[in-house]
Amino acid sequence: MANANKPSGLTPVKYLNGADWTGQANMYYIDNGDGSVFTPGDLVKLSGSGDATRGIPGISKSAAGDASVGVLIAVGTNPDGGPYIEPTRENFQNRTYPLTRSIFIYLNRPPGQPVDPKSKEFLRYILSREGQEAVQREGKYLPLTAEVAREQLKKLD
Repeated sequence: MANANKPSGLTPVKYLNGADWTGQANMYYIDNGDGSVFTPGDLVKLSGSGDATRGIPGISKSAAGDASVGVLIAVGTNPDGGPYIEPTRENFQNRTYPLTRSIFIYLNRPPGQPVDPKSKEFLRYILSREGQEAVQREGKYLPLTAEVAREQLKKLD
């Protein structure tokens, strides 16, 4: 639940040791197989995964009853100092935000054979403007960009 301080989640006020928050932060590793979308303000807990080669501990999202260790203040792409990427709709759609996941559809067709007409028509609908508008109305997923939809349509031929 968001609070009045930060509509996207919580805002750090103090460190775990009780010292006032100065803006200094620690770096943690988020396993890209986690499947969660992380945004600034999320409560996090330590996890078993991490980047052992760099000595970076891992974190995951906290749930009710978990021992939270802090509030996520930023999501970066590179432990060696890469840029911070804002979690915006555009960055999710163009895949520059590092913690996104894709939904894949696989077809069982022999190489060199055409796509089954019923499957092809269904996939054409999904990739159409009308189909992507339905995805957007549903609200659980972002629609594909027009460019990505065109690329995927070419694969059906």
